[in-house]
Amino acid sequence: MNKDRNPLMQLAFYLLSIGFSACILSSCGSKEEPQAEIFNDIDREIAGGDTLSSGEKSRNELFYDMKELPPEEFDPRVSRDRQIAIIPMEEENGVYYIMVEINGLSFRCVFDTGASSVSISSAEAFVLYKQGSLTIDDYVAQTSLSIANGDIIPGTKVLLKNVNIGGIDLYDVQAVIIDEPNAPLLVGQSVFKRFKSISIDNIKNDIILEY
Repeated sequence: MNKDRNPLMQLAFYLLSIGFSACILSSCGSKEEPQAEIFNDIDREIAGGDTLSSGEKSRNELFYDMKELPPEEFDPRVSRDRQIAIIPMEEENGVYYIMVEINGLSFRCVFDTGASSVSISSAEAFVLYKQGSLTIDDYVAQTSLSIANGDIIPGTKVLLKNVNIGGIDLYDVQAVIIDEPNAPLLVGQSVFKRFKSISIDNIKNDIILEY
């Protein structure tokens, strides 16, 4: 009987072992299903745009880091941290002209960063005087200035009530009236020094003023 029981016991033990292993494998399989479902959900979210991939996150983080760079690292046209005015220039025989409003009247002026102030001819001064925007109250002093050919000519210093350039209003701007009707109208440093910086876009022929 002992010899008969041993094979039976071994068989029973073997069957129990198989059942136990199957149970373990079955339980392991049940744990993998939720895990696989989680990854499926992530894949669906990525495909639907709800979740960013690690590569996309890295690119976004780089983009946000770049936005913290000084504004000078960017084209001033697109930097949201700068207030700018863009003034188109017209070139004529190597001279650049811009449109400027002086006391409410529009004038085509020479863009001249080498000039110390706004310079207007006696003809423009007469127009401003006739429309009442230039009066004796704007007079400052008599002066003299050197022109391009080296001649010294007399002038009259005045304060212009308003100069509008690129949509920006400037007040009490120093100017010189040249006693010559054909003298060019110049816009110089009495205007440009009011701004933080000035730059030129040589491709688009624009002046960029930061204020």
